[in-house]
Amino acid sequence: MSTSLFLLLFALAILIWQLTLGRKYDRERIRKNVEAGGGRIISIDVHSMWARGTRNDRAYDVTYTTSDGQQMTALCYTSRYTGVYWVTNRPPGI
Repeated sequence: MSTSLFLLLFALAILIWQLTLGRKYDRERIRKNVEAGGGRIISIDVHSMWARGTRNDRAYDVTYTTSDGQQMTALCYTSRYTGVYWVTNRPPGI
């Protein structure tokens, strides 16, 4: 197998991982972040395929209930390197 073919297959494997498993881990990280403040997740949706924070961050619209029962929708960025960064409507206690 040539080096260039190997590098192409390796890059493709990284891309597939990023698009599938990366989002699963993002959702888990966001859920833990909201629950740490006493909230409960209703939904986590990809904000936009093209929305980016820093180099590796992905954007999500998160709908959750606070510990006192208010429903909120917030925008956050996350990656495995930076954790969760809330842009709007940060959950209480975070």
